[in-house]
Amino acid sequence: MPPYTEQSVTTVIHDTEPARRQLLVVFSWMTVAVFVIFGTGYFVMGKYWLGALEIFVAAVLVGNCLCFRRYPQRLEQAAKVLVLIVYAMTYVIFIDGGLGGTGNLWILFIPLFSMLLLTERDAKRWLGGYVAGLAAILIAAYFGPLGLEYGWIEVRQTLIVFVTMLLLNAYNEKIKRAAAEAIEKQRAELEALTRTDTLTGAANRLFINDTLKIEMDRASRYGQPLSVIMGDLDRFKQINDRYGHLTGDRVLKQAAELLRSHIRHTDLLGRWGGEEFLVICPGIEKEQAAQMAEKLRRATEEADFGDGLHITASFGVTQYESHRSFQALLQTVDALLYQAKNEGRNRVIHD
Repeated sequence: MPPYTEQSVTTVIHDTEPARRQLLVVFSWMTVAVFVIFGTGYFVMGKYWLGALEIFVAAVLVGNCLCFRRYPQRLEQAAKVLVLIVYAMTYVIFIDGGLGGTGNLWILFIPLFSMLLLTERDAKRWLGGYVAGLAAILIAAYFGPLGLEYGWIEVRQTLIVFVTMLLLNAYNEKIKRAAAEAIEKQRAELEALTRTDTLTGAANRLFINDTLKIEMDRASRYGQPLSVIMGDLDRFKQINDRYGHLTGDRVLKQAAELLRSHIRHTDLLGRWGGEEFLVICPGIEKEQAAQMAEKLRRATEEADFGDGLHITASFGVTQYESHRSFQALLQTVDALLYQAKNEGRNRVIHD
């Protein structure tokens, strides 16, 4: 089962690339339209340098958007170009005053603009840089020669709204992360249910079947050995009859934990059904797998299962060969297991 990790949560949060692609295109053309309209307005007002700058920037954004449509894999680069240009132009318009002294209002769009187009990490970094640049402008206006077209009351009110929007967007990101964590946790739990036997914690039969088919294909493709161990707890029905099914369930759980602790981390233990277990052992010959099965047999025989219970187990071991089908492999190891039982139990038989 894929683990529930910070990385997987981050993947859930930022698995929004299609939406960001659409936003980038929409925001690009909206920004182009705004710059063209306001650039024309600046020409009418006689601010030719600012009008020319906005028309030039609009042309750059058109090129950036067309380039992105040709190379859609460059989403991050195109988004950063758009955000960087908008940052720079809001500085220019803020200093100049804009149309009718409204240049200060454009900085209010920056938090939402950044959060929607950039990844969470980039948005935090870039907003920090934007705030630093804004602070430098205000310091230069207050202590230096730089002048602003509006009074400090307007500046103060704008900054209050800007900070409020910044905090609201940060809180929104926090809510998104919490939701993503809940979704990822539920996904991990659901996936565990579909792959795991609920009683023993071993892989369930469906998952063990799928994994065995994959390992058989890998063994055939790369010429690597693959062995299979099938084990069965001896006279388990007597435990249920004498001690009850609750004790039987506890014994099964302990047996699964015991077997899991004596196999390699590359092996897979699954509950095949009832008191039967299957171990998939990639990369080893049947002789090595038989040695492992013998270790499992001894560990089971020597274990204390509580309430004075001591049990034994029988094992069959075989190796996959390319001419064997999936069903033939399972039939072979099952027949070897029953041979071990018929020969007196508590033993390992391999072909």
